[in-house]
Amino acid sequence: MSDIVTGNIERIDEYRGGFWTFVPYSNWKHLCDRKYSEVLVELPDQRPASNEQKAKAHIMMKAIAEYSGTDKDKTEFLMKSLFLDKYIASLTKKYFSLATCDMTTAHDFISMLVDFCIEYGVPLDRPLYELCEDIDRYMYQCLMHRTCLVCGRTRADLHHCDGSTVGMGGDRKTLIHEGLECMPLCRDHHMEYHQHGGKAFGEKYHLDHGFILTQEICKRYGLRYEVS
Repeated sequence: MSDIVTGNIERIDEYRGGFWTFVPYSNWKHLCDRKYSEVLVELPDQRPASNEQKAKAHIMMKAIAEYSGTDKDKTEFLMKSLFLDKYIASLTKKYFSLATCDMTTAHDFISMLVDFCIEYGVPLDRPLYELCEDIDRYMYQCLMHRTCLVCGRTRADLHHCDGSTVGMGGDRKTLIHEGLECMPLCRDHHMEYHQHGGKAFGEKYHLDHGFILTQEICKRYGLRYEVS
């Protein structure tokens, strides 16, 4: 098993694009016997989670608890355990508190909660696009689950943000969709987009761009893509 030790950044080398660190380590026998020659460096965020981040996380955990019929404290424990087990990449995985965790941990935890709410169809009082921290990750999850970006309804249509590509002579069955910018919208919001235009729609819902379709997403919708 590897040792985990901590140290401090002593100097930043802007010219070479790196930094110098000093790590106290007194067990010279281990150092020699185990033939250590490389190190892994983790840079923990020192910024405390914001009040807005804490509120977002608690809103979603409350909704998950109500939807699943599980006690709020138990839901919080289960969500944090899931996060630590499957989502967080850290040299030292440890249970955390939203009251004292850093901004990056809160950001990643919120993203996991958004993923969870989309996957299991958890109803919320606020739209998920207002709660997410990573809009592109949110769009990807909505696309993969065919969920409307705005209201969360399922069986969403695939709206092509570049309408001219498809609408002006483009055949959806023969067109290569990979690389096109799209977003999943329910029929109502799809119609609203076309009625008021992309600029007004984006300003209203803070969704000013779509997601570039990948082969994975094209397969999900049965669309054509480039075959290498």
